[in-house]
Amino acid sequence: MPPRISAQTKTFAVLGDPVGHSLSPRIHNTSFAILGIDAVYLAHRVGAAELPTVLSGLQAAGYAGLNLTMPLKTTVLPLLDELTERAAQAQAVNTVIFSGESAIGDITDGAGMLTAIEKLTPIANAEITIFGTGGAARAIYTAAALHGAKRLNIFNRPKPEFPALREELAALRQSTNAEAELFSLADQQNLAAALTTSSVVINATAMGMGEQRDLSPVPAELISAAHVVADAVYQPRTTKLLAQARAAGAQTVDGVEMLIAQAALSEYSWLGVQMPVAKIRREIFGR
Repeated sequence: MPPRISAQTKTFAVLGDPVGHSLSPRIHNTSFAILGIDAVYLAHRVGAAELPTVLSGLQAAGYAGLNLTMPLKTTVLPLLDELTERAAQAQAVNTVIFSGESAIGDITDGAGMLTAIEKLTPIANAEITIFGTGGAARAIYTAAALHGAKRLNIFNRPKPEFPALREELAALRQSTNAEAELFSLADQQNLAAALTTSSVVINATAMGMGEQRDLSPVPAELISAAHVVADAVYQPRTTKLLAQARAAGAQTVDGVEMLIAQAALSEYSWLGVQMPVAKIRREIFGR
């Protein structure tokens, strides 16, 4: 049965395309029920071209806040009145807070991933290798720099945006003092060197899910028991990368942990409440 909506009910939603697979409505609605909050969280399929009209319409309709997923995390930037520091640094947004007449953009993906990783190893002064340059990856490496990471090795397939990304990383180095360097995923020599000196390895690409289910960005022989390996993919929960890591004896963080942690940060920004993370993990994911 869908949650009941009254005139007093606070309404939230996730926007994206596709969005039908999202677990965010179940996570937040479970949290609201446990906490006794009169709120409902919906999912709306919205493409990039529709976003300006939909965003202003939902704000006018009294929605209290939003989450954004692909392909909207960067499309939304010019439509917002204000950005938090981490969203401005990452140039990506996954959380919108409606405050009065203002729409404020934040990014909780990176902080959510780091919250999960820091249960196993510190981020401050760490060297981290990250795969991906999309919205989630940018959120993660920006958050890592702001958390005091020493060096960030970022790998991705070459694309036209590489020069602009290198400029963004130069700005990130200046503002945080974290060394940050972008490499081609095909650069196996630098990949091997980066993984030799990194304590944390993070996948923020689509490798491991859908049609790329059997792919991993990391050759298995480069993973060791000294690594903490995290994957932003949560369907499947055990990706090929995480299976490789566990076989090598590494500690792992799956995408569900990032998903719940970033949702908790969004919910706090909207309502000032602490999400009952342990109860939600048990109720929805069984552990």
